[in-house]
Amino acid sequence: MVRILLFCVVVVLVAGGGTAGWWFGLRGEPFPFGSAQASEGNPAEESASTSSYVELDPMTFPVMRDGQVRELMTYVVQLEVPNEAAEESVRAREPAVRDAMLSELHGLYAYRFISDREDKMDLVKRRLLKAAQREVDADVQAVLLKGFNRRPQQAQRR
Repeated sequence: MVRILLFCVVVVLVAGGGTAGWWFGLRGEPFPFGSAQASEGNPAEESASTSSYVELDPMTFPVMRDGQVRELMTYVVQLEVPNEAAEESVRAREPAVRDAMLSELHGLYAYRFISDREDKMDLVKRRLLKAAQREVDADVQAVLLKGFNRRPQQAQRR
């Protein structure tokens, strides 16, 4: 009886740990092959020549580790939209789009998961695309990273 009870407790703990890892981790991100963006073909050929690009101001944010700023990251982002009407819609909502993207970047770089991945730019692009699509009613087709800068910071002694 004790063995059965111990076995049930272990099963519940393992299931709870797996669920917590999925819930507090990056839900669904380690499997990019199952996403809609993983379709076959060349995306450059599929995009029409009428696409417009909206360049956002550079986004700089700190990467915190152990309560201190370890790096300053800067991204220069362009959003690809299907037409000029969508471009105007994005420009009208630019502060909200920037805020959503900065929140997403803070969240991504708070996890050590992002620093251990080899394909981190693809992950960053997917998450920024989702953030932009949530904020803008227009169809944001892609996120282009025009620039990326990482500046390590000296650890401050107390």
